[in-house]
Amino acid sequence: MPKDRSGRNDLQTGAEWWRWKELGYEGPHEILDTLVDQLEKDQDSRYSAYREYAKLFGAEPDMFGNDDAFAILRSSDVVSQNELANTIETLHAQVFKNRIVPGVACNEADYEEWTRARAFSRWIEGVQDTAELYYDAMPRAGLDMFVYGTGFIKIGHVEDSDDLCTLQYYRVDPRMVLVDRLEARQGKPRNMYQKDFVDLYGLAEEYSQKDPGMFGSPKDRVDHILSVKPTDDVDAAIGSQVKASMVTVREAWHLPSKRGGKGGRHVIWVKGCTLVDEEWTWDRFPFTVLRFGHRLDGFYGKSAVQVLAPTQKNFDKLNAKIDQAQDIMGVPRFLLQRGAELVRTHLDDLPGGILEISMPN
Repeated sequence: MPKDRSGRNDLQTGAEWWRWKELGYEGPHEILDTLVDQLEKDQDSRYSAYREYAKLFGAEPDMFGNDDAFAILRSSDVVSQNELANTIETLHAQVFKNRIVPGVACNEADYEEWTRARAFSRWIEGVQDTAELYYDAMPRAGLDMFVYGTGFIKIGHVEDSDDLCTLQYYRVDPRMVLVDRLEARQGKPRNMYQKDFVDLYGLAEEYSQKDPGMFGSPKDRVDHILSVKPTDDVDAAIGSQVKASMVTVREAWHLPSKRGGKGGRHVIWVKGCTLVDEEWTWDRFPFTVLRFGHRLDGFYGKSAVQVLAPTQKNFDKLNAKIDQAQDIMGVPRFLLQRGAELVRTHLDDLPGGILEISMPN
């Protein structure tokens, strides 16, 4: 059985990337590169299901690696009347037309405290409006929830030169988020992984600085980033005619054992190089997760496309029979007695068919 550098079995320590120092590795990427590849292969069935859901909904297939965005329009499997998509779009419009804004409530407060609470509520609404939560992240993640079963909104912030902090909300493709199936069986994993595609030179500039939490020297980070092969990921969806300097960047979070406890970790890395390795003190991941339907176990929700697919297929079958019947009934038939003195070419200018019959004597 393979052993790691501490002498313990890989089965015992292969996933404990947050303990990389104790295990004798030079950086967490040495464990994470292999670990995430194994997790992605383990969830091929989920990715295959997502492709089918997107196809039934009518989404562009190039997001899953097909560089011909119109292939789905030429496919013989495309439904002629997509009531499944119409139903989901109507449901999405009904659910996400409402803007549910959190507010501050106070009990037994005087007028001054009530005024402050109302002002604070309006400030929260303004922060979310500035971040376009209800115009971009929420609707897109909501559509992911209906189509794939699970939608992700990542919460972050940016600081400018004046130390002004701005909250940001991002919709994250569900295919870019990973959890271990066994660890997440009860729906509460302690480890989560995300990947994204980032401009090569923008990434090199960002990690050329000296900031707390960054791993190694700026020169080593920049040199390795510039040496990474662009679009080296199977999900990059880049065709042979498209040239882009994008690299795959991954993040990993390990939650502390309890609120306020230690042991939490956050890592950002590219293949072969750790960029950030810092303590993670939150007792949750930086995601808001939207799920459709009820689930017996596991982390991911159930797709509305999966629920509606049998009805759509029955609808397609019925439509096909109706079309066939209309084609048959829409073509006239001429009954001609066998042996009748009628020149058949006289009927060539009429649509339809000629049926020869024998009349009884």
